[in-house]
Amino acid sequence: MRVLLLGGTAEARVLAERLHPDIDVISSLAGRVPNPALPAGEVRIGGFGGAEPMRQWLVDSRVDAVVDATHPFAAVMTERTARVCGELGLPHLVLARPPWDSTDSIVVGSAAEAAKSYTRALELVVNDSERRFLERRLREGQSLGTSRSRSSTE
Repeated sequence: MRVLLLGGTAEARVLAERLHPDIDVISSLAGRVPNPALPAGEVRIGGFGGAEPMRQWLVDSRVDAVVDATHPFAAVMTERTARVCGELGLPHLVLARPPWDSTDSIVVGSAAEAAKSYTRALELVVNDSERRFLERRLREGQSLGTSRSRSSTE
């Protein structure tokens, strides 16, 4: 069996490690992070270029199933993958993270607010073993998230 694992997350790396070498796993990373932690098995880096190129790649690569273990912010990729897999009749599994608990988080709307809140956010990150997220939404609609924790394995 040949599985495409859409990854880039710690969960995807763990899954690739558990499946490989018993299952032929091809992990696909978006390519947005320099020097990513590479999962076990074959790895491809870079986008597919849309639904049609993805469909063709799945056919040409003789993929039997797709597991979507992308980041929760990759909603477009998740929707596109579901649609393409449905059209091809490929089994498709989405590994979804639990919703982000924003309790004790500081959410800001600008870089200026982030600078003012930085000291408080740093105290939360450094002093708490749970992962804390500080998110700043940019004007262009992009989302920047950072996480840091002494217990983090990522």
